[in-house]
Amino acid sequence: MFIIRERNRKIQEVSKISREEKIKRLEKQILATAEKTGRVFTMHREAFLFVTGSWAYPAIEVLWRGKTHGSMALAGGVCLCLIDYVCCGKLADKSVLRRCAAGAGIITGVELGLGLVLNRLLGFEIWDYSDVPFNLLGQVCLPYSCLWLGLSLPAMALCQLVRRYEQGRIGNSAEKNVDF
Repeated sequence: MFIIRERNRKIQEVSKISREEKIKRLEKQILATAEKTGRVFTMHREAFLFVTGSWAYPAIEVLWRGKTHGSMALAGGVCLCLIDYVCCGKLADKSVLRRCAAGAGIITGVELGLGLVLNRLLGFEIWDYSDVPFNLLGQVCLPYSCLWLGLSLPAMALCQLVRRYEQGRIGNSAEKNVDF
């Protein structure tokens, strides 16, 4: 009887160790894959940026126009996530001006896409830039695209701040100087 109990105990220990080893191996594989691709997917950062963009964009619009529409929350969240991915990720080694231009293109593109669907296709008539010079189908225009160029800079700064916090480079007393 003692031999059977001892054997069962050893089997449980081996199973427990192998399960823990499997978890450690899986963690190592995930980290190795993330290092190879150069991007660790974190839902927390993207969710934070989406929520931040979804309140900031409508807030800016309320300050500018005095009103907004719920779809602007979607636009803001999508824009900030794309700015993070493109301007602070893919174009991180490019000049600030080039990254701001990409950010302006992202915001203009999202606004055009939403405008075509919401205003033209569904007929909501949320905004109309037909009277503004250099407009495209009344949904986007050059003067506002130039404003988006300037708005991209603080958006990128926020994204960089969140990325550095996520990497443990902010809030760590060992590293006092953080370059933007």
